[in-house]
Amino acid sequence: MKLATPYRRREGEHLGPLVDVVFLLLLFFLLVGHITVPDPLSVEPPHSTAAGPMDQGKILILLTTNGRMALNDEEVEYHALGALLKKRLATTPNPRVDVKADAGVATGEIIKLMHVLRDAGVQDVRLLTQSAIGREHRP
Repeated sequence: MKLATPYRRREGEHLGPLVDVVFLLLLFFLLVGHITVPDPLSVEPPHSTAAGPMDQGKILILLTTNGRMALNDEEVEYHALGALLKKRLATTPNPRVDVKADAGVATGEIIKLMHVLRDAGVQDVRLLTQSAIGREHRP
């Protein structure tokens, strides 16, 4: 009776196909990933269960808990915000202003900012929040 000879592994397994698959996966995730420009200030807005995500407004104001503020991509002083907004409103009539304030900012500071926006002539203001859907409740 003749038995088949057992399969013997070759000395060097080829890793070429594995490297190709890993490279293709890396390329896929690089192309599919969403790259955004970071905000000039670190702000974590409060959570909301209301509406879904909104598109970015024409004017974005960031407000931190320590009083720092940014208008679009540059940091500005609080007292200069009104003049900068009036200048912007002269070139772009009725822009939407999105306010992204840190969750720890006092309500009084938000109201003060709303008065500055109203005095500058802004008519469409939206407060940006994070979606709380799917978050577990923590007391």
